[in-house]
Amino acid sequence: MSRLDLFLKNYERGSRKPDGSYDLESLGRAVALATPHLVVLNEAADYAFRGGRMLYRAASTVTRHTGKVFVPLPGRTDRGDCPLAIFYRPEHMAWTLQRAFSTAVTKGVDGLARA
Repeated sequence: MSRLDLFLKNYERGSRKPDGSYDLESLGRAVALATPHLVVLNEAADYAFRGGRMLYRAASTVTRHTGKVFVPLPGRTDRGDCPLAIFYRPEHMAWTLQRAFSTAVTKGVDGLARA
């Protein structure tokens, strides 16, 4: 069994400041201290807008601070208006994601919960 280190943070308003800008540097520093394989960021409400601009900026900031490549995935939610943003290190997650995708294709998305 492999160990998977997870960094989970409730990032209020996705780090949006009152002036409309974002503070992603604090996220990058926090993730760098933990050096996880997977980052799950709560309240990433508008990270997927405009072609995922904020999603990719956040991934770039985390990558710069850690020296490890993080791939972004936009989250979604059926309840509420604050979806997740997910960032993973491909060298640790590729097999897991590939298996999940294969399960979704063969069994449908509902089968993913039972896989």
